[in-house]
Amino acid sequence: MLVSFSIPNRLKALRKASGLTQEDFAERAGISYKFYQHIESGRKRFLRIDTVERICIAYQISLAEFFKAKHPQPSQRTGANKKAGWPKIDCSKYERI
Repeated sequence: MLVSFSIPNRLKALRKASGLTQEDFAERAGISYKFYQHIESGRKRFLRIDTVERICIAYQISLAEFFKAKHPQPSQRTGANKKAGWPKIDCSKYERI
């Protein structure tokens, strides 16, 4: 049985489950806001694996979890400010897209 998988739908579901705006998430992942908008809207059809890896790191899930048919929820942190508990990601080894 072939399972349909949509990266834009997956990203939108993860982002909404995390309670983040597109801009907040793009900053966390170390990619530009416009680029992330294009990915989530489906206008950017082909992604490099390192871009997907950045997104997975920001959501604290593995690449395998990202592409699973049954999707786990992104890691949740407790506290009044949802953003406060997230670790900073060192993206200095990546160039900005």
